[in-house]
Amino acid sequence: MSARIARPGPLVLALLAALAVLAGCSAFAPPDDADASASSGSPVLRDVRVDNYDNASHTVSVLVVRNDSVVFWTTRRIGSKRQNASVGTVVDGATVDPPEIAKSTERFTVFVQLDDRTSGVRYSTRGKSLSSCYSVRFAIRDGRLSPGIGHWNDAGEHCADSA
Repeated sequence: MSARIARPGPLVLALLAALAVLAGCSAFAPPDDADASASSGSPVLRDVRVDNYDNASHTVSVLVVRNDSVVFWTTRRIGSKRQNASVGTVVDGATVDPPEIAKSTERFTVFVQLDDRTSGVRYSTRGKSLSSCYSVRFAIRDGRLSPGIGHWNDAGEHCADSA
């Protein structure tokens, strides 16, 4: 009996290449004065969300990095937008709120890759003006990713002080 060894697909290979770039590229590293621990009054990351405004489904890979270390990595399939008779256009999306980023006041870099592409979009929260509770958002339109920040007026339990 012989064992079959599964070969990684192009998406896995591309993400591994992205990790290698992240590990060796100082552009992804936060400055020496980066927020290293939670402090009172600092902005808190609630989640990462990717919304698909396209007529086609997409697969996205989300990589969350803090201080040159990967803290979370996942791949999600997001359905296409669709029409609903009572509410109109319905946009599908994926929310990523792993415990590794829960209630964290540290600054993150989020990397999102669309489908089997070899590159993606990098978004860093360093130097951004942030509300006390925020989300990193990505929108897919016409096969392209656009990053941004979502601000929350009601912090709720996702952004409550963990102290």
